Amino acid sequence: MLAALALLFLLRVLGQALAAFAHVAWLPAMSAWYSGLVPYPVLLPAQAVLLGLLAWICADVARGAGWWARPRPRLAAWLPPLAIGYARVMLLR
Repeated sequence: MLAALALLFLLRVLGQALAAFAHVAWLPAMSAWYSGLVPYPVLLPAQAVLLGLLAWICADVARGAGWWARPRPRLAAWLPPLAIGYARVMLLR
């Protein structure tokens, strides 16, 4: 599931880049993809870094070894409230 969601994010980043640079007709205009909160020259590299991190996490989880595959009960206790808070902010936005 994690890899599938990472792939969907990759497709979104690629679609946004195609809309920004190639102006392909079969994709919505850049204004439909981009909120403008972060300048696109900053957003695209940040998304690339995030995709790299997601790839690292997916690889560790798939192997069952590595930093991201180790159980961390203290961190796990913080993640649900953090996710709920993030979801609430996104819904209000």
